[in-house]
Amino acid sequence: MSKVSNERVSPVASAGRVDMKLEVVVIPVSDVDRAKRFYGSLGWRPDADFVTGDDFRVVQFTPPGSGSSIIFGKNVTSAEPGSAQGLHLIVSDIGAARDELVGRGVEASEVFHDRRDVQGAQAFTASAREPQFWPTHGIQFWTTVT
Repeated sequence: MSKVSNERVSPVASAGRVDMKLEVVVIPVSDVDRAKRFYGSLGWRPDADFVTGDDFRVVQFTPPGSGSSIIFGKNVTSAEPGSAQGLHLIVSDIGAARDELVGRGVEASEVFHDRRDVQGAQAFTASAREPQFWPTHGIQFWTTVT
């Protein structure tokens, strides 16, 4: 059993605050062109496809409404294809998000409630028929909690 600390984290002393935003998550894939077709078929926006010689290629996609993107490609990471874990996408309508992904060929669990009942949050886990393009354990989609 893990121990949780109740200590507050002290803010870093500074004259001002700098906004920090997570912009990119790297997804290791085995076939760049097939991964590009897969993420395009999900309705994600293609942002970039840069090639440098025969040894480097990076492709970037952004989910609808997201400020963060994914990248994948050739020699972008040394991680094994499908090894990304713990990714969560937040959606405003859990049922509609699930229905859309299922309609696009993604396998999805039924919607479930968070076991800890965090403000009634609901989720589902999605996994792809092309597992080398999607994290091995799937991506969890969560409702927006207000």
